[in-house]
Amino acid sequence: VPLKLGDFTTLSCLELAPGESSVTVGVGTVLNPIEATLRQGQSVNFSVVQNAHVQDYTWFENQARQGNAVAEYGLGHMYQYGLGVPQDVHQAVYWYRQAANQNYRDAEARLAELGQ
Repeated sequence: VPLKLGDFTTLSCLELAPGESSVTVGVGTVLNPIEATLRQGQSVNFSVVQNAHVQDYTWFENQARQGNAVAEYGLGHMYQYGLGVPQDVHQAVYWYRQAANQNYRDAEARLAELGQ
């Protein structure tokens, strides 16, 4: 589910793989990505707020270059709407296509909306 400005959600670690003591999760939202390390039974709450887009771009770009489909989608969204970067539909399509190549359905939908 794509998260947007004003959304609030909770991440919980219900159980861990045998031998693991914690898990690190990353959530790429359109406006502010988060990363949290949770132990079994822990939860973290967060809300999507408007913040420094430069930090967002750095996180999304680093993750996207490592093949993170959520981050690729996030960069596409940033470029499509000019969030912290100059608006550039060609870059948006490029990043959406990277995510779509990993079967990221939201990216596939954005490409269809853009006639790609």
